[in-house]
Amino acid sequence: MSEEQPFYIIEDGIVVYFGLYEIAPYASGIRYFKIPYFLFGNSSG
Repeated sequence: MSEEQPFYIIEDGIVVYFGLYEIAPYASGIRYFKIPYFLFGNSSG
């Protein structure tokens, strides 16, 4: 993934998405992956 990777924020995590043909055939549509916040761990120490 690059620094330019599109994503958006939802209530319980981040959604990273890929355009048509980026990682799958056109027929698969736009692919997305939901990453829940708990996977980032606790950064407060």
